[in-house]
Amino acid sequence: MPPTVSVVVPTFNRPESLRRALASIRALEGADLRLEIIVADNGGLPAARAAAGEFGASYLAVGPKGPSAARNAAMSAATGDYIAFLDDDDAWLEGHLRPHLSLFATDPDLDLVIGQVQSVDHALQPFGDPWLADFPATPDDLLRRMLGGYFPQVGSILVRARVREMVGGFGTDLPGGEDLDWVLRIAGERRVGF
Repeated sequence: MPPTVSVVVPTFNRPESLRRALASIRALEGADLRLEIIVADNGGLPAARAAAGEFGASYLAVGPKGPSAARNAAMSAATGDYIAFLDDDDAWLEGHLRPHLSLFATDPDLDLVIGQVQSVDHALQPFGDPWLADFPATPDDLLRRMLGGYFPQVGSILVRARVREMVGGFGTDLPGGEDLDWVLRIAGERRVGF
């Protein structure tokens, strides 16, 4: 059986952006990769539920506001072997996920894989260089970079589902940076790849 990746998509009243995000996820699916998409909606617009249905995604109405509450609700519902994240105003480009999965296949002790991020315009045309240009050599180097200002974009990471139980969810009491906090907690306890 191919691996299943549960993709957590928090959304808040941006149905057109959500459609683009969901389309970019479904574009990666293939015989070697099954995707379970979970849309966690803080906004409640009927168009968000419709977009989820259009792309075969599960839909969760999440009462508590904020991306942490939405991500946590979707992570709790996830049934895949791995969990990925994509915010409703971002998109995945061709070539995402499979390199992460290949790295996981080579090392059963890895729990988090961070990929590069490519900035694109509204037509998804790349500009600038991918970042990070060079990956941290060690987990300690990653921690130093993150404490020095590097902020792994949540859409670039993939985790094993077991991380949910090992480090818990995103901090709902934080006013921002909850994804950085979560990655730091994982990197402080578990093995990380790039």
